[in-house]
Amino acid sequence: MYFQALHYSYLGLHDRAAQLLEQTIAHTPTLPELYMAKARNLKRAGDYIGAAAAMEAARAMDGQDRFLNTKCATYRLRAGDIDEAQKLFGMFTKKDAHTPGNDLEDMQSLKYLLEDGEARLRAGKLAMALKRFRAVDRVGLRGFVYAVIMTE
Repeated sequence: MYFQALHYSYLGLHDRAAQLLEQTIAHTPTLPELYMAKARNLKRAGDYIGAAAAMEAARAMDGQDRFLNTKCATYRLRAGDIDEAQKLFGMFTKKDAHTPGNDLEDMQSLKYLLEDGEARLRAGKLAMALKRFRAVDRVGLRGFVYAVIMTE
């Protein structure tokens, strides 16, 4: 049922996928992958807030799992909950960093910088969005220059 629900979600049959996922979750409520599939289906259907809630349910099953925490934080950014996403990202950054965002920028985390920039752009926080996109540009340029130097 899990794989069939993923297939229906991929085909764009989100209602049918949701029905199968609810049945599957009722059968095995302790499997985080089911809640992740539910979140993916909701995201594909355009319900970013519901997707973030479903991903939070998956994350709550194993709070020490970096993958689940990162996915949940990413879904939070897409839902526009920037502050909560920062807290989730902060679980695995330096404790003495000014903010988790600054630490992730120092680590040149392109995925975080892009997602955070897009979330801030959607929220109308243009200055911070521009700061994140400029950081992506700087990191990308450094990587390009390094690649050119290494090939010469």
